[in-house]
Amino acid sequence: MESSNLTTKKTIDYSLEDFARFYTGSSRQAILLFAKLVERKQVIPYKIRNKDFSVEVASTTAFTLNLVFHNVLIEDGRHPAEILMDQIRIERETGMFRLRFYNRLKKEDPPKESSFVFDSLTSGIILWNYNFYTQILDENSHKIPWSLLDEPMRALLGKASALGRDSLNEYERKILPAVEFLQVIFDVFLDDQTRIAYGRSNIYYDKELLEGMSFNEQQVKAGLEMMEHFGWIECRQKFLHFSENKDEFFKSFVRQLTQKEGKTLYTWLKGNLSAATSEYPRLKQILPVYAGNHRIIHNCIDKVMHNWGYEGTYPDYRKEKKAAFIEISQVYQRKYTYLNEKKKLELVTFIENIVNGCLTVTAIYGTILGKRKADIYDTAMTAIDGCFTEQGRRRCQVGESLTIDPDMEEGEVLEATQNYVLELVK
Repeated sequence: MESSNLTTKKTIDYSLEDFARFYTGSSRQAILLFAKLVERKQVIPYKIRNKDFSVEVASTTAFTLNLVFHNVLIEDGRHPAEILMDQIRIERETGMFRLRFYNRLKKEDPPKESSFVFDSLTSGIILWNYNFYTQILDENSHKIPWSLLDEPMRALLGKASALGRDSLNEYERKILPAVEFLQVIFDVFLDDQTRIAYGRSNIYYDKELLEGMSFNEQQVKAGLEMMEHFGWIECRQKFLHFSENKDEFFKSFVRQLTQKEGKTLYTWLKGNLSAATSEYPRLKQILPVYAGNHRIIHNCIDKVMHNWGYEGTYPDYRKEKKAAFIEISQVYQRKYTYLNEKKKLELVTFIENIVNGCLTVTAIYGTILGKRKADIYDTAMTAIDGCFTEQGRRRCQVGESLTIDPDMEEGEVLEATQNYVLELVK
């Protein structure tokens, strides 16, 4: 428990912000976040157990932060599970603290003065595996797979901001500088108005949004090091003149993200995010809709995909096919025609999301026309490889989704999954 420097014996009262100055680390941060909840007049949920009064002051896919008051005695009877608190003051008396506040059940109700005493407070932190996605995948496939990494990256940044860098593990600290740099670019790249047009040569975006793009000294350093590490020399040169021509750098960087060479950065970032989160409990797996149904879905998809000639295991499958004499690919509104190609690789990857409490599984299709043997026989290839273009030789698209509601019975889950995957492969 973090110690307090309060030593005076006479009664003095403090605001939450003033009281936070006597604490350090996550306890200080928890008190300040509690103050923000009160300031915003948000309904505050709390729990009382074994004389501990616990308030959840922050929660993301990466962490839950609770402020815990110990050895609590409520002085004016019981309270409802959720209250609106206002005008909070903390008094220091000999051997104890008293938290005074006004509360009401609803904003329109008259306030009631309340208080409880406690002898100490601490913070309670639960860290989660945040490497998952909670948004519905749309058909805007040219931003996949980067859109799949955006949410875990934001979760990492939020964790570092709220809990401090000392809360991060080795892998999180390793990738944090690159994530801080990339997020500035992703704010524009993943914006709804940004789109890649004909042949990837034209990139359209919100000019005001790009004009507002800026990097601090640490982000500049991280960006230069990252681009040098991955051999993005042209991008690095343009970044050195970023303030003079933001448009040139942004277009150059987006091209690198979306072409074949961008896979190297994606693999590095995804691998480190997986390593960084592997030691934490999986939040999505404790949800009933996931824990109860994932095995059924996994086994069913595996069986159907194998019956239809696909190799691999959930969530990645592949099938080698003979290419048609004329193969036509459309990538970024441009058509490419290939004659007498020898091999074609069809890939399917299933992406899991937790959306509004439901488990959603979405198929991503990838197609690769093999220019080299390695393009076809590399067993590490997944449908995600089709997202990184090589003119028309690689392409991907987002398929239909399967949605599993928490109230569905096992038989309903199995039937829905069978129908879904059969429609995909027919």
